[in-house]
Amino acid sequence: MALVNFEGTVLYNLINSTFAFHLTGSRFFKVQTKISDWDFFVKYEESVITFLIDLGFKETNISSYSDRGVVAVYRHHEGVDVQLVKDPSLRQRIQEVFKSSGNIPHKENQKATETWNFAYDIAMSMVGHS
Repeated sequence: MALVNFEGTVLYNLINSTFAFHLTGSRFFKVQTKISDWDFFVKYEESVITFLIDLGFKETNISSYSDRGVVAVYRHHEGVDVQLVKDPSLRQRIQEVFKSSGNIPHKENQKATETWNFAYDIAMSMVGHS
């Protein structure tokens, strides 16, 4: 398989930015298809919002991203969604547990939101957050 030159694309700009964008979704869980989009999460900050808007992202209201950890979601027409989250290190740990256990929450169903919320509840109780 040949590598694709993606210089100048929104993916290139995200990966080469000063912000810590983390892969998530079907590509992180290695269940992507030929038509899968790209999903990332990043810490919620005003400077990130400005960066995303400058790249052509628009805020969207996607119910499949409505778990407790997500503050906002921005979508780009090139097939990239970015979740702005309260605590990216916590989200990273939770998705690593999902991946290692084989329990992959699919965003296409309500059960995914319930699963993420349950994981957040457990994680927050363990670290003493409310």
